[in-house]
Amino acid sequence: MGNRTPDAAPMPDRIRRDRTRWILLAIIGLALVFRVAYVLGAKPHDLLAGDELYYSTQAQVLADGRGFEQPFRSGSPAADHPPLTALVLAPVSWGHDPIMRQRLLMAVLGAAVVGAVGLLAMRVVGRRAGLIAAGLTALYANFWINDALIMSETISALCITALLLSVYWYLDRPGPGRAALIGLLTAVTALARAEMLLIVPLVVAPTMLLPRFGATRAIGARWGHLGLAIVVTLAALAPWTIFNASRFERPVLLSTNDGLALYGANCPDSYYGPNVAFWSINCALDFPLPEGSDQSENSAIFRRAGVDYLRDHLSRLPTVIVLRELRGWSLWRPGQMAFYNTGEGREQWASWIGVVQLWLLAPLAVAGGVVLHRRRVRLLPLLAMPVLVVIVTAVFYGIPRFRLPAEITIVVFVAAALDQAWTWWTNRARSSPPTALAAE
Repeated sequence: MGNRTPDAAPMPDRIRRDRTRWILLAIIGLALVFRVAYVLGAKPHDLLAGDELYYSTQAQVLADGRGFEQPFRSGSPAADHPPLTALVLAPVSWGHDPIMRQRLLMAVLGAAVVGAVGLLAMRVVGRRAGLIAAGLTALYANFWINDALIMSETISALCITALLLSVYWYLDRPGPGRAALIGLLTAVTALARAEMLLIVPLVVAPTMLLPRFGATRAIGARWGHLGLAIVVTLAALAPWTIFNASRFERPVLLSTNDGLALYGANCPDSYYGPNVAFWSINCALDFPLPEGSDQSENSAIFRRAGVDYLRDHLSRLPTVIVLRELRGWSLWRPGQMAFYNTGEGREQWASWIGVVQLWLLAPLAVAGGVVLHRRRVRLLPLLAMPVLVVIVTAVFYGIPRFRLPAEITIVVFVAAALDQAWTWWTNRARSSPPTALAAE
């Protein structure tokens, strides 16, 4: 028997880290190129659609130094949506026509989301899974379809991923500094999307209080960390809330849009007919509002009308909620939703790509969740994201963009499944005898 060649020495960990870092940066770079090409190719002459009109024009008003006031009603205060998206867009919103600059900034932020999701998967699963997750995020239409729009989804995805990373960082070694960081990022995320405050009861509280999920046994320390996180959250939200108290007749925590959203989701058009379980602008347009009322007063009127309609149609509500969930998860009338998405600037073909990709990834995500559960990975922060989506969809209406927090979980779980499949395949290949030796 001839001399046996010794196995190659294992690659030093530092080299592996450097290689992983460069591969991740390459994926981010390719994702940026793809997103910029999508903006330049599909959006060069697109008009603003849906909420884009508010975010874009509000950013322009900020760039002009007029503060948060209604773009088309000078001097009237505005808080249609939380302020973060307009604030992020403001530095590129100077001049007569900043729309393309705003879209390109979103493309850059979308590429940052690719890197952030990759880092999250590296923390939860491992390096290879992180690279897989980054690649999936780069190609998954339910991410890049938002990265050419002047809306809050891309910024929300970046904030949510950063928040999840901070939660896992806290679980590594709990401490007041890390708890405070979670509180700060919770507030920042809510300033992008108001419903993200649900992260406090769904993620922050159980992570810090339940021994099964938390990493510290002292009950006093756990309550102290939670209290600190909540205090920091409220303190970070206070400037915007106090500012609104000085401008509006009624309290405005994050935005004045909740009343309109609630009534549009609980009115005749959204309970019956072809638009059931969706949202209706026609209900709001036909609703009489008193002259001279501000946004906070109008929101209160819409909120009361929506709750009254819901109470009067409780027997219909279970059916509507089920259909909202089916709409939101692209399981009912996906073609109609792809058409409705054009009202917010999303092409039907791109929406359909996202639907098909979701259907293909969902079984793999379930498998990945099982893999991570067997590895005893703390899954609460990631599993809370689909739960949050279910709650928001049930309370308001079914639309795929509400699914965004869950898309992060889906990608991480799919990366875990593919990483496990790769490990199984390579181990099987190594354990199989060479063909020539087997023949002997």
